[in-house]
Amino acid sequence: MKTEHRKELKTNALADALGKFIKGQWKAPSSTTLIVGLFALLLVALVVAWFVYASVASAGRAALWAQLDATAAKQPSDEELKELAKKNPGASPAQLLVLYQQTTLTKELEELAAKNPGTTPARIADVQRARALLRQGLEQFCDVNDKKRDEAPKLLDEAATIYEKVAREGLDNPHLQHEALLGAAKAKESQGKVDEALEGYKKLAGMGETVFAKQAEEQRKYLEEHKAEVKEFYAKLDEQRKKAFRLNPLPTP
Repeated sequence: MKTEHRKELKTNALADALGKFIKGQWKAPSSTTLIVGLFALLLVALVVAWFVYASVASAGRAALWAQLDATAAKQPSDEELKELAKKNPGASPAQLLVLYQQTTLTKELEELAAKNPGTTPARIADVQRARALLRQGLEQFCDVNDKKRDEAPKLLDEAATIYEKVAREGLDNPHLQHEALLGAAKAKESQGKVDEALEGYKKLAGMGETVFAKQAEEQRKYLEEHKAEVKEFYAKLDEQRKKAFRLNPLPTP
């Protein structure tokens, strides 16, 4: 009887000790442990999210570049050429192609840039559109068609505005920024805004040794040496544009 009682006491003592051990091992985690664990889970989630985003963004950029290339290389269909020929009788095939670039193509480039603001492809699309507008404005400045002559200054002004926008936004791409600065200065000079153009040439000329900066420096020197004559030339050209174009070209300054 005593033996059984002692065995029972030992069994109870063992069970009690085991219970205390288990309780100590499985105690609730501290608040610090919970915070560290949650932070680790959050970090893992952020890393995974970043890799997913980077993969999607990379695919999106590739698609955007492909879209830009396809738009820039797009050629008019036979139907589009026929439609342009109807609106511009007497135009040669080369002239019709230029007209296509100045109308349909520039609109598509504008849409691409508007849908993808802040991206390099959008800025390149803007520059391509500004080039077309500058060329169109210069061609129409002394056109025999009154409507086209009146439209020319607006086209030049729009080109300058687009170029200036790209120059402000394209700080991460010096080549693109310099081309935009030069284009803006040329557009302003073509409008007779000689002083504004000169400031633009000066700014670009001091920004490095790129081909655009060198062109700006050459034009800066010319304008500073012949400012009065250049202003007079553009004033007479604008006066003649407002009246009508005559086939007696003005002397080049």
